[in-house]
Amino acid sequence: MKHFRFLFILGCLLVSGCFAQAAIDSDVCMDCHEDTVTAVMKTVHVEANMVSCESCHGSAENHIEDPMIDNIGSFSTMDADAIQQVCGSCHADQQPIKSSHYGIGSACLNCHNAGHADTIANRAMLNDISGELCLDCHKDVRARMNRPYSHPMDDYDNTCIGCHNAHESRTEQMGNRMDETCATCHPGKNGPFMFEHLGGANTGCGECHEPHGSTHPNLLNRHDTRILCLSCHTDTPVFHDQTDLRYRQCTACHSAIHGSNINHLLME
Repeated sequence: MKHFRFLFILGCLLVSGCFAQAAIDSDVCMDCHEDTVTAVMKTVHVEANMVSCESCHGSAENHIEDPMIDNIGSFSTMDADAIQQVCGSCHADQQPIKSSHYGIGSACLNCHNAGHADTIANRAMLNDISGELCLDCHKDVRARMNRPYSHPMDDYDNTCIGCHNAHESRTEQMGNRMDETCATCHPGKNGPFMFEHLGGANTGCGECHEPHGSTHPNLLNRHDTRILCLSCHTDTPVFHDQTDLRYRQCTACHSAIHGSNINHLLME
């Protein structure tokens, strides 16, 4: 009886045409879009990864019969919401709707390419692997990066995305402790220490450092180490006579400036 019921339902589906049609192979698209498909094949958006042209552009059945832009999903005619939905169908882990970049211009395609351009492949299909990608919009940061000293910007791992997650919301980004981010490259500066430098207890490294650029080689947010220290340590001992050159370089004595395990005055 169960087998009969299954065959009956199967027959109804066949007659009514309810079965979804098989996806059209990308080779068919290549007949007209050879350059585009060839470029995509150099990316991770390939059928080996369960991604076809139809994964992003929708059913191509009508487009093959009548090749017009109106009967295919084209990013050039989609708004930001539609593009986010297409990308988010696979990249749900990136939670693009939470990002502070959501809904701006072409959404994901502001930063990522669709793989159609015959460009140098990179890990995240970014339009540019240098910091220029972010600095085109974040012009206030560009001004700081143009200071004499800044983090290197000519390497993928040292660009903005090395420290910032562009897919997080602004609230999440602002809530991230800077010292934890800095520790990924500067682990020795983050402790734990028996005697901490309490100056960074609230805002972390940003209490003393300006990560985007500085006039100081150590990226301090003051031009002089002494001025930086005195901005907090207004109760220095009387014998720290600032007219005496011996006391004008704080780190000459307090060398364990990030923290110490042997001296509460950060002297080693």
